[in-house]
Amino acid sequence: MRRNEDSSRSYIAVVCDACGKVIERASDGNYEWGMSSGGFVPTTPLYFAHKRCSQDLERQKCPAGDEWGTSELSYFPLRLGFGLDLDWKDSMKMLESISLFD
Repeated sequence: MRRNEDSSRSYIAVVCDACGKVIERASDGNYEWGMSSGGFVPTTPLYFAHKRCSQDLERQKCPAGDEWGTSELSYFPLRLGFGLDLDWKDSMKMLESISLFD
């Protein structure tokens, strides 16, 4: 991920780990992780990929014989918020009070 700016806003952009281009829409991407044959390994890094780049990413990052986990990029902010024990009501209040141009 990286911070991006254009003429009207600043934002966090998700970059495809396979092709290096920004994933423009959540529906176009996944977040993915390698798993051992025994299942999920908590220290495994997450990767981001366009859906069209997923197979390339798996070939680049996942050792032969291991399995690959994937989830819709649309779910990522929610899972991140739950993992951080985010106070959703306070966060929504903060979001209403900040400028998207900061």
